[in-house]
Amino acid sequence: MICIKQVTTADELALAQQIRRQVFVEEQGIPAELEYDVADGTATHVLVYKAHAPIATGRLLCEQDGLGILGRIAVLLDERGQGIGEQVVRKLEQCALTAGLRRLILHPHHYLESFYTRLGYQTVPGGESTVGEHRLILMEKHLMG
Repeated sequence: MICIKQVTTADELALAQQIRRQVFVEEQGIPAELEYDVADGTATHVLVYKAHAPIATGRLLCEQDGLGILGRIAVLLDERGQGIGEQVVRKLEQCALTAGLRRLILHPHHYLESFYTRLGYQTVPGGESTVGEHRLILMEKHLMG
C-alpha cells in the first residue's frame, strides 16, 4: 500500500534526504554539496511510503508573488514506472495551493520533459542550464484553485 504524507519531523526529513542521496548523489553523480542546502529547513517536503518503507520524496519552496519551486523529486530505482513520481508532484501541487501559490516552476532533467508535460507543465524557452553533466530545462505550471 502506498502512503504519501507531508514531512513533519526531523527524522522524516532525514529519510527524504537519504532517498535524495541515493538517487541524485550515488546514482546520478550529482555532487553532495549541490544536493543539500539551507532551503531544506524551510521547504515543504513530502515522503512516499510503500509497506512502511520510504521510497520517494520531493520538496516545495514558497517564494514571493505566489511562486513555488518544485525540486528534489526522487523515486528509488526499483519503484520507478509505477506512477509514484506523479503522486509526489500532485501532493506538492496540493501543498502549493494550500499555501496560496498560483504558479510553479521546476528544473527537471531534459529527458523528463514529456513526463512533466503530461502533468500540465510547459517548457520555458531559454531556460536550459547544466549541473555537472546534467542538462536541465525550465518548466512552469499555473495552478487553478
